[in-house]
Amino acid sequence: MKSIAAQILLLLSLLGSSSPFYVPHLSGVGCSGRGHGSKDVHSSFATSLSVLSDSIEVPTSLRELDLKEKAKIFGRLADKYILLDESGGDCCYSGCKDCEYRDPDGSYRMAEMLAARPKWIVPYSRRSFGSASGLKDHSSRWLSTLFSETPSHTKSTFISAFMELEYQQPLGGPYLSVPEGTDISATSVESFADLIFQGKESMSVKQCERIIQGWKGGEGLVWNDWIKLIE
Repeated sequence: MKSIAAQILLLLSLLGSSSPFYVPHLSGVGCSGRGHGSKDVHSSFATSLSVLSDSIEVPTSLRELDLKEKAKIFGRLADKYILLDESGGDCCYSGCKDCEYRDPDGSYRMAEMLAARPKWIVPYSRRSFGSASGLKDHSSRWLSTLFSETPSHTKSTFISAFMELEYQQPLGGPYLSVPEGTDISATSVESFADLIFQGKESMSVKQCERIIQGWKGGEGLVWNDWIKLIE
């Protein structure tokens, strides 16, 4: 594409500025007028979400839970919607070679994604980007509910609040009806609380956010990521 543009510029320069086809300036060709080849646009974003989780201890009690109990927890954590990389919305999605908005595997980096049923444990409590005319804003379903009336929780209050969270049938995992998924054991929730608190006496929403970002979910944990984390 760039070589063709260069040939056009050469031809136009030969024609001269008196030609009705003369173009005084052409900006870089590609997404949003930016050159290709740079991977810096979203590398810092990906790095910020890929916090190493080597220091996170998964409780044995959580590992040993029945698969259905693990699904009941996931069905309280997952969202249908996720905001990803703001720069992904600048892509022209024309299949440009070496596009800065595509991942190494060739897939497009999206600004947002939406699923029919809850799919992602989002790695943020709230995220906003865009302009006043096109503002995108999203809050984590479970975190916004859990901390709607308090800035922090002790393990005891966290367990009580989590028990009250709505179960929604997620994408992935064993099928559970809503009544089945709603019926979660206190032992299961306590095991999950141990994963979140990591021995701390209290937990704020921002601390929860950092814990989730340390789960190596990148742009959000799907069911398989969740199971891999706790098994």
